[in-house]
Amino acid sequence: MIIIENASIKSILDNPAQWNSITKKNINNDGGCIFRGLYSPEYIDQFKSWVFNSRLKKGLSDNIPYNKNTPNHFKIVDKDLDDSRPTRFLLHQYFPWNIRQNAEYQEFFIEFMKIRNVLNGFETDISITDIKDFVSWISVLQYRQCGDFLGAHKDRYSYQAILIMSELGKDFQQGGQYYLHPEKGHVYSERQFKKGDLVMLQSDIYHGVHPIDPFHNLSDNSISGRWIMFSPYHNSKIIQE
Repeated sequence: MIIIENASIKSILDNPAQWNSITKKNINNDGGCIFRGLYSPEYIDQFKSWVFNSRLKKGLSDNIPYNKNTPNHFKIVDKDLDDSRPTRFLLHQYFPWNIRQNAEYQEFFIEFMKIRNVLNGFETDISITDIKDFVSWISVLQYRQCGDFLGAHKDRYSYQAILIMSELGKDFQQGGQYYLHPEKGHVYSERQFKKGDLVMLQSDIYHGVHPIDPFHNLSDNSISGRWIMFSPYHNSKIIQE
């Protein structure tokens, strides 16, 4: 993947057409690109600790219906190998209407969704304040050091923005993101990532996550493993009461 080091959050939000063009050019050539330097590793570690400590304090939940009153919550996603998208990880979800719960990071969440919109070529406020067609929230995933994984799949939209919150060789030793490029075949992209990178991935090609340190013992109370943050687009009907 091409690494882009001359971007800033302000530049992306102030010059949307320019940065969308740069994103499309690099993704179409290589299946993805990496924006480096938008977020510092120190900031990411601080945020990750906040997420982790919130989970320890509140505990894991069962599935909760989505509507305009859905609280932030944390749960295990565990789908069998015969599912259409087999997977296993811990999922933390932060909803933009929970302003008080999100107070420390609400600005960060909204800013991230705006950057995702710009790099996708959408209007800045799509799925944030403009929710006629789409709604979004923040999803933070922890792939634990016990073989947590994501099966190969395609998404319904072209590009996915992924914030890297951990690092191969430091937080985990084996596994990570890959994609299946129509010309290059299997590309193991995880080794290129650094904590704080914003990865724009061509998500309408097959991609997934190889099992993370599969020979480790399972632990829900360890902050290690592979961490990422993203914000998918959902049909607004999902939150209609």
